[in-house]
Amino acid sequence: MIDKNIDTKPWYKQFWPWFVISFPIIAVIAGTATVIIAMHEPDGLVADDYYKEGLAINRTLAKEQMATQLNLSAELSLTNNNVTLYLKGNLPLPDKLLIHFIHATKANRDKSWILNKHNDHYRATITPLENTNWHVRIEPEQELWRLNGRLNPAQSTSLQLIAGSL
Repeated sequence: MIDKNIDTKPWYKQFWPWFVISFPIIAVIAGTATVIIAMHEPDGLVADDYYKEGLAINRTLAKEQMATQLNLSAELSLTNNNVTLYLKGNLPLPDKLLIHFIHATKANRDKSWILNKHNDHYRATITPLENTNWHVRIEPEQELWRLNGRLNPAQSTSLQLIAGSL
């Protein structure tokens, strides 16, 4: 006599073997996706030459101290694709300034332009910035001093940079 409670379907038509096999398959897919993401977006927060960057901190601090001694401040405004900068301080105004928009995490998105002097202010035409947090750095071509600030174009189109405030 044949027992009617015995399942006669082949194993590949059963639920439990597929349930057990699904966990290793999901792990392989997730691991592959992780490797692809890691290879596509390198970690911008890790510096290859961290020792040299550590040694350069003193030079960076010296530039910021020089800006403080010169009593430098600047007002920056973004309108459409233009940057306008008014610089004040105890120094003759240079003919050109460098402006760097440094992405918080991805170095490949950093942007730099030269600001040319027009009467009492500096101006440059730039490409549009992403609506994210940017570290802003202003310095002369000789890199004797520098001003730092933070800007998010989605929140504000102007920035006050004061030496020693950041």
